[in-house]
Amino acid sequence: MSAKQDTIVTLQDIADKAGCSRNTASLAMRNSSRISEAMRDKIQSIASRLGYVPNLAARNLITRRSGMIGVYARAIQDAVRSELLESLLAALHTAEYRPVLGVGSQQAGGWSSSPWMGTFQEMQVEALVVICEARASFPQWNRQIPCIYVGNEPDKELKADYVALSRAEGASLGVQRLVQTGHQRILVASAINSTFGARCVSEIQEAGAIPMVLSGLPRSNELVDAAVHAVRTGNKPSAVIFGDSPLAVSFLHKISELGIRCPDDLAVIGYDYFPWADMLQIPLTTIEQPISKLAAAGSELVKFRLANREAPLKQIVLQHKLVIRKSG
Repeated sequence: MSAKQDTIVTLQDIADKAGCSRNTASLAMRNSSRISEAMRDKIQSIASRLGYVPNLAARNLITRRSGMIGVYARAIQDAVRSELLESLLAALHTAEYRPVLGVGSQQAGGWSSSPWMGTFQEMQVEALVVICEARASFPQWNRQIPCIYVGNEPDKELKADYVALSRAEGASLGVQRLVQTGHQRILVASAINSTFGARCVSEIQEAGAIPMVLSGLPRSNELVDAAVHAVRTGNKPSAVIFGDSPLAVSFLHKISELGIRCPDDLAVIGYDYFPWADMLQIPLTTIEQPISKLAAAGSELVKFRLANREAPLKQIVLQHKLVIRKSG
């Protein structure tokens, strides 16, 4: 490798090539509106051609800022969290900020007890984004930086910014679809003590239909078998609404093996975005989270809070969307 190739390209090198000051080059590399678009394009083009890599450590020493944003999520085991995180991380990754993802597990004290909180503190993150979690006691150090919730339940008592989704609103969407298509006996395949399950039952009752619930409080891995048993015995429902789309998919497979036709004999709706819903033998009707809107609103809220630390809290609630397919 030549000596020229070994040389580290500096911001001053770019400024010299562009015929501007080092400060102008720095602002252009951060997409500052203080620099004209033409000059920004010129400087960034030179930087790309020279193979310039910003020295974040040096910049942080000068600005006394880390430029890091901590993003915390529990185990990424579903399509919703996976796609939400991918979109959110891309939106937060800018010339000024770098997101750092911490993936934890269920903690006895809630998300704030995760070891990742200590890591974020050591990294001196400038903001913390919490994905799809309930309210918890903030770590003591966290009170000094903004905390933004994304994908949580609306909670007016929460002293933090958030972009939320109401599972109750999603449940109403699904039940209204079933009632409007003539179903009077609807099985709720979800824990009735959950926000989703409870709203399904009350919405069915308010519509003058009959809610059917599973006996006891079956665990997730027992819900499908319990639902299959319910549609084969006694007063059978004409529709089933699941609080989890992957469980609804498993249910569709099992009733097909039993000769129960969907939607002729039984309509089925599932809650949660499911990327393969259209590819099923019987495409599944789903109540879906607006993932792209959720990620965009979340990233904008983070940027707003970092620029306006004293502004009143922003608490945004987005709406679900009902994607109607053959199953219901």
